[in-house]
Amino acid sequence: MKKPKFGWDNRSFMVFVDSCVIEVRKSNKTGTRLTKVGWENIQKHMKDKTEYEKKKKKELKLYDRLMRLETGLGGTRNLIDASPNGGRRK
Repeated sequence: MKKPKFGWDNRSFMVFVDSCVIEVRKSNKTGTRLTKVGWENIQKHMKDKTEYEKKKKKELKLYDRLMRLETGLGGTRNLIDASPNGGRRK
């Protein structure tokens, strides 16, 4: 079973839900969907409240690339395990 690439912590999830409620109350929606302005406001609010930066996404891409392309590596998101011979250049 594949692990999800992103996991919500409780605080971030609640900030997202609150942001959605605020935008719906501001009528930044068309029918059952948020408008572009509504989504932009949610994005700004999430960034302000959770301090999310694109740097995290870039780091995740680098980590995923490292784990896919390098042999002899294993571990979790918090720890990379390498074999004793892993330090040699190819």
